[in-house]
Amino acid sequence: MMSRKVVNIFISIIILTAILIWGDIVSITIPKVNADDPPPDDAINGIQFIFGDWNVSDTQTYTDEIIVLTGNLNISSGGNLTLNNVTLMMNNTNIDAEYNIEVFRGGTLNILADSVITDSPYDIDDESSSDYEFMFWVREGSNFTMKDSELYECGYYWYNGGLIIYTDGIILDNNFISHCYIGISLRLSSHSKITNNHIQYSSYAGIHLDGSRNNIIFNNEISNGSTGIVLNLGSSENNVSNNVINKYSFSGISLSQGSESNTIFENTIHDGEYGISIGGAWGHDFITINNNIIYNNSKAGLFLIDLNIGPGKSSNHEGNILYNNTCGIYLSGSCKNNFNRTIIHNSDTGIEISGGRENRLINSSISNSRKYDIYFSTLVSDSGELTLLNTTYHKSKVFFEGNHSYLTIQWYLHVYARDLNRTPIPNANVTIRNSKGELVKSGFTDDNGFLRWTVVTECIQNQTTNLTFNPHNISVIKGDLILYADPEPVINQTMQVNIPPDILKSEEIENNFPWIWALLTIVLMFVIIMIIVIYRKRKNIDEDNDS
Repeated sequence: MMSRKVVNIFISIIILTAILIWGDIVSITIPKVNADDPPPDDAINGIQFIFGDWNVSDTQTYTDEIIVLTGNLNISSGGNLTLNNVTLMMNNTNIDAEYNIEVFRGGTLNILADSVITDSPYDIDDESSSDYEFMFWVREGSNFTMKDSELYECGYYWYNGGLIIYTDGIILDNNFISHCYIGISLRLSSHSKITNNHIQYSSYAGIHLDGSRNNIIFNNEISNGSTGIVLNLGSSENNVSNNVINKYSFSGISLSQGSESNTIFENTIHDGEYGISIGGAWGHDFITINNNIIYNNSKAGLFLIDLNIGPGKSSNHEGNILYNNTCGIYLSGSCKNNFNRTIIHNSDTGIEISGGRENRLINSSISNSRKYDIYFSTLVSDSGELTLLNTTYHKSKVFFEGNHSYLTIQWYLHVYARDLNRTPIPNANVTIRNSKGELVKSGFTDDNGFLRWTVVTECIQNQTTNLTFNPHNISVIKGDLILYADPEPVINQTMQVNIPPDILKSEEIENNFPWIWALLTIVLMFVIIMIIVIYRKRKNIDEDNDS
């Protein structure tokens, strides 16, 4: 698709150049078209020059055309314009945004079948004039589809950044977009689909959302820009998945200013400053970052600042692979994030905490860090808290810059209870206490004799203290049967403790204990009865002698 389109543009440029340079010599004149003149003629399969506004208020279709427009393209209510393999050159002559494309409420624009929308490289009226950018607006209540086509050099600053879409339910599929200030911008737009597009060299962002919800951004390739995808100003409940984003100067994906309840899923992000950055995405609901591959970022793979979730909720990020980043995960003032099944490998620093509570790394690993696996950079009273649950790391690579931060190490414990014959004991009461005598868990075994997935704390440490909770006391009670773990286990990894242990002497004593008590009771009762009988006989004998 790309090569044929580029060839078409080059041919158009060559023809335009010939007309501009040699037009006077060969007596070629460019027809002037007033604003009230008819639109382009689809019967002419060649270059057509339109001077003045092209206003579409009815149904128009063009195929295999090259149109140079020195004016605005306006599609009003009731207007329906379809372009099939049409190259449309917007020819601004004096300033940026002098002439633009605008689809008004009730209007419809379909850009299809290898069409190209681009800024004209020539000023038709003045050969010495510079080239200027055009704007492209799709207004609320309009209809817009762009498929299998191209867009170049659109937009020049944030508010007029490029293809700006205010309406709902648009489709942008399999397009090539290059050298725009913003490749695609959704503003207050919902239920739209941006899929399979290739976007490159965007000055600000490849795809940008402001206040836009319930959109799908899927399988796009975005490269060589400032930021790949931006979700801003309450852009929530969007699905951003399977995109490849690379060679960006700032962030692969950026969320900010209340953009919550978004799912960032299975994206590949590499070679920038930050892989995924979240700043000030506070709110009452979660952000999900799952199964992304993020690598070769000069600052951080995941960069979370002031990500605070509402009461009783947390953000769950699962299955991310972070490698060859200067810092794998950076947390600053961000709370209640669960990173599950996360691999952090070959970083300068695996995870850095600069303030933020209730953050957990679960079922994960930090490996091959060049400096630190875990670095607490908090120097102020706002503490940094991190819990590692069933997570491997190097204990020698933990550093506390101040004494306000805490690292908690936890593991899973599985208890398996059996009787003397090694038969599982169902519905037995299991009690687990730490070395301080504090109750960790009290529960009952299942039908197979297991009490699984108890979270047990190994230690809590800060700059000056390492408080350990090993060894742990584990007991099992079922009726008159009392069993316990001997010796008490030291839990410094996820493990299973079998009760009783392999030496069953204590278990045999415990199993026979009720029968011993019964026998002793019978003997004692017999002795007492015999004493009473003997005492009475002696008393009777003594009374007879006295009489």
